[in-house]
Order: sequence, then C-alpha cells, then structure tokens
Amino acid sequence: MWLVRETRWTVMARAGDTESGEVLRWEFDSEPEALQMIDRLLRADAAGQWREHDRE
Repeated sequence: MWLVRETRWTVMARAGDTESGEVLRWEFDSEPEALQMIDRLLRADAAGQWREHDRE
C-alpha cells in the first residue's frame, strides 16, 4: 500500500504568438528553483517578449 503526495512546480512560457507559438515547460521540486527559472527567463535576451498572464 502506498500513499503518495507529489508537489511539483511548473513554469510555462509561450515562445511566439498564440496561433503558432510553442509552449515551453519546466518542472521543479521546489518553489525557489521555479522562481529562479522565471528570473532567468526575464533576464534572457528575449525577456522583452514575455508578458504576465493571469490565471482565469
């Protein structure tokens, strides 16, 4: 018998527009690791292309 709880943090970003863009995903074991990836993405050369997306 197993009782398992897995908590993973997923960072998702879309490269390109909504019609032809690709959704990129990264999974992390901790929130700090996920936040570090977000920071890296925002500092990258393409950072000006990222926009905040509110969850609906």
